[in-house]
Amino acid sequence: MQHIDQLAPDTNDHLRLILKELDQFGPIPDVAAEDDREVQLTLVSKFEERVEDEDSNASLYQETKNQVINLLKLIPLTAGAQGLLAILNAGIEYAKNNNNKGLETNVSTALSNLEKLNAQGMVSKADGYSSFLRDVALEVANRQSIREQQQKEVQRLGFSLKNLRQHQ
Repeated sequence: MQHIDQLAPDTNDHLRLILKELDQFGPIPDVAAEDDREVQLTLVSKFEERVEDEDSNASLYQETKNQVINLLKLIPLTAGAQGLLAILNAGIEYAKNNNNKGLETNVSTALSNLEKLNAQGMVSKADGYSSFLRDVALEVANRQSIREQQQKEVQRLGFSLKNLRQHQ
């Protein structure tokens, strides 16, 4: 409690609230050396509610990004489709015309997720989801880079294995 003002200057800081609640139990009792044993406590954060919402939104964002990447591989691009919404709506039409219920469901889910993310302020429908599309493009480029690195690693390991077999 000596340095609490430096550690938690705000009176509503989580650390101050926890320490205040711990004060009601009194001082820590002295434990004899022979009673010294390991105690395991399960700690549950009472402040986690906000974090869970942020985590679920981030998880939904990542899930939607992966969904859109997979959908862009499956949906044939038409000349008139410009922008993510136009492409996804064209995907629904394509799925309906080809009786592909799975694709139709996946596109509808992605559109629904984008609406939820828009309501949370994580993406913007007003700008045509441009920041989301930028993230999708970066993810695709990153995956390509990883794939290239993996191919080089497989090739290098193949050479190493060949050299090992020659020296046996």
